[in-house]
Amino acid sequence: MTQATTGLEVAIIGISGRFPQSKDIESFWSHLINGRELTSTFPETKTTAGGILEDVDLFDASFLASTPEKQK
Repeated sequence: MTQATTGLEVAIIGISGRFPQSKDIESFWSHLINGRELTSTFPETKTTAGGILEDVDLFDASFLASTPEKQK
């Protein structure tokens, strides 16, 4: 069976991201499928909960024409 094309089709050929408690896209997807909670609690002097990214010191701000101060 052949489907007609519209010329508006999109092909996703790659994906990348940083997600809480996930080393890669596959583990993030697995957490989502299994309904795992990915937020963490903070001291009361901060916010109450949020997604925490590991290894943020490896962030390359210059690659995105940004500064570490803007990312905080």
